[in-house]
Amino acid sequence: MDNDSAMQMHGIMSFDHLNAHDMGVSSTQQEQEQQEPQPQQQRRQQEEEEEEQQRLLLSPDTSSTRVDQAVSRQLVRVSIGDGRVSPPHFDHGVFRTEQNLSYHSENLTIDASNVDMVDAVTNRGQTMGLDLNGNSFDVPPSDVYLGFEGINALADFEFPADLWLQDPSPADVSNSPQTHFMPKEGPERPTRHSEPFGTNTHANSPLFHLLDKNAAISLKINLICDFLNDEQCWMQICDASEKAWKNEKQPEPVINHHVRDSLVAITYFILSGRPEQVLPRTLSFRFPCVETIQCLFNSCFSRFLRMYPFVHPTSFSKHTQITQASITYPLFLQNIMIMGALLLPNKEARAFAIELAYITRRAMHDTVVRDELTTDDVWMLSATILITAFGAFSGNKKHTEIAEGYRGSYTVMFSRRGYLRPQRRYQGEEEQSNDWKHWVDQERKRRLFHVWYILEQEISMLNSIPSHVYFTDMRGTMPGPDEEYFADSEVKWREIKQQREKTTSQSAKVRPPSLAALYWLFLRDDFLHLSIEITPLQLRLLQCAVQTQVTQYAQTARFVNVENLLSGVVLSNAVTSHSTTFAQLRHEELQGLLVRWYLLSKRVLTPNVSSELAIACTLMYHLANMELYICFDDVQLLAGKHGLAAGKDILPQFQRWAKSPASMKALAHAGQVIRTLQKLFAGDDPDALWPLWWPVAVSRVALVLWSFAIVDAVLEREKSAEKGTAGDMPRLISINDMSEEAGPYGKVIQHNEGTPCLSNYDSILFPLNQIADVLTISLDILERGMLRSTPLCESVYQFLQDIKRCGNPY
Repeated sequence: MDNDSAMQMHGIMSFDHLNAHDMGVSSTQQEQEQQEPQPQQQRRQQEEEEEEQQRLLLSPDTSSTRVDQAVSRQLVRVSIGDGRVSPPHFDHGVFRTEQNLSYHSENLTIDASNVDMVDAVTNRGQTMGLDLNGNSFDVPPSDVYLGFEGINALADFEFPADLWLQDPSPADVSNSPQTHFMPKEGPERPTRHSEPFGTNTHANSPLFHLLDKNAAISLKINLICDFLNDEQCWMQICDASEKAWKNEKQPEPVINHHVRDSLVAITYFILSGRPEQVLPRTLSFRFPCVETIQCLFNSCFSRFLRMYPFVHPTSFSKHTQITQASITYPLFLQNIMIMGALLLPNKEARAFAIELAYITRRAMHDTVVRDELTTDDVWMLSATILITAFGAFSGNKKHTEIAEGYRGSYTVMFSRRGYLRPQRRYQGEEEQSNDWKHWVDQERKRRLFHVWYILEQEISMLNSIPSHVYFTDMRGTMPGPDEEYFADSEVKWREIKQQREKTTSQSAKVRPPSLAALYWLFLRDDFLHLSIEITPLQLRLLQCAVQTQVTQYAQTARFVNVENLLSGVVLSNAVTSHSTTFAQLRHEELQGLLVRWYLLSKRVLTPNVSSELAIACTLMYHLANMELYICFDDVQLLAGKHGLAAGKDILPQFQRWAKSPASMKALAHAGQVIRTLQKLFAGDDPDALWPLWWPVAVSRVALVLWSFAIVDAVLEREKSAEKGTAGDMPRLISINDMSEEAGPYGKVIQHNEGTPCLSNYDSILFPLNQIADVLTISLDILERGMLRSTPLCESVYQFLQDIKRCGNPY
């Protein structure tokens, strides 16, 4: 027998001798147990060990050595999931066990799967004068189980089957069950105190998605099938459409049976691609009638396509349908139907649109991957605009994230296909420009990317994320006037074109060839004195070029927690200020550009010019100014987006902001947003059209007002603690006075001039430090516009309700 085998055998014999001596088992009892069946022998041996352990623990003369012995035997025989027992063994003088467990004591950490105890036992043995490097391993039991001396003998241990437990996210702490690897008795586990907001104040925010790791996107195909079979729902759609759009002046395109046939084909085609979720017996081949389809298309045209004018009326003509044999045209029609269903106040129609949008987006992606020629197809590009706007403003968080992620891919499609490049003039182009169909095709392509640019900039601004397109790359030809593009006949188109050319030649106006060229002219100091022809759509494009720079500036001038990062260091106000000399100059430049754009808008958007972009331009102007004076990402941090601790870190920066003139200017523009929406929903202009993202504008304004109120309350509390009594009540000044035209700066209140207030529809003033009343005004605006908005309005309403309930957490 070799030395290794001898060592192993001697180690096993030593362990058997040690176990028998420690438990007081005689050789006769061992022979009887060996004759018994194996399961019965194990069960009897386990019962004897449990009785011995209880006797040792309950005995009044129990010493620490005997307790260690009892605990050691309990740990040596560990039961795993199937009830089998794996005794420890010695391998070449190494103590090992079969279980994948970890034991911790104050002197030693033992990983029982593959950890050697030689070093620990050797160190203790050398202290006692023992030679453990040889083949002898004669040590007392108390020293063999040295690693378990730190374990509490009174604890009832439960060892989990899976030790790799993920740390619960902050949002799931309050609802997470107790982890079962801690002892039931013994030292208390540290408890996590939930914040006063609950799990998270932004849990219901439509722009903040807390990922549920236990839930996946499960399509509810049954909601699609239910809508396709529900004739009563079709009738409700017709009634809702008639009530919602009875004041519309512009005629909508007439939908014929060819459009319905295309929708039927594409709908059941993409549904057939989900055989794992569609049961043949539940899929009925029915479809809404032409009248219902007409109402859905009217809804999309009235609320969306008037704001993003890129679809020509001839897109639904019979000639267009016959010449389009590709799948891209039915996908374009289906996206219009989905958007129209979302904009109607019908629960079944919205559920149908949300579920069908998932499958439609996947079908579009598969089509582009399989045929790259579709990336330059006008119908596919039109469908990308529709599906992106649907996801961004649907109020569904999953759709919002997908739209935000896919917008980069769609921007690449436009960029790679040359939509940003300047168009060269070819011989004979003047003759083709007089051809109506050729002009419509070229104008449609020009509008496609410029409308996509507007949509992409809105998503960037409202979500505080970088844009994928910069205005200096926009060198393609600018879109023409809307009157020419939406002419329903060639005769009318020629009349409008000739009249415009005559007016332009007489006034010698300049038509900017591209957005980059227009912005270059816009930077001139004499820009407002130039004779430049600008349409409302071009004005909106110019505004996007400015708001992009505002978003970039706000991200570079954010609040930084200097106090905690440099704790113990005395910093002056000049050091802690986030504004440098360059930032101050940049701030003044952007403020001047915004004011210049405002003056230009007063010339373009005159009362005689009916434009659907007027409300959107006004709201975005004040939102951009508000972002210039306070970064909305910092406001979200104060409101508990990443927890109350993160908000407390930047509270000193907000206190300095509340004392600065920047806070009063931000409040002035916030009041103008509230004023614009109050006038809109008061019914002063029943034909006015507001953008789909207006609820997001309300939420941004409400959080800015809430932030100022929170910080003002903190400052007043500190002031009262110093003086002992509160000061006199200053006069109340409204920042959203309905009877006063505030101009480009809004109603700016100087410090110590008065208390900024918000007035409701009854002209009752509420100071901003009354948080609940101020938020109630914003909630009232959301309630008035909820019927003519997407589910995004409901999500924002619930979000502001949560903010209102949390009160003042600081």
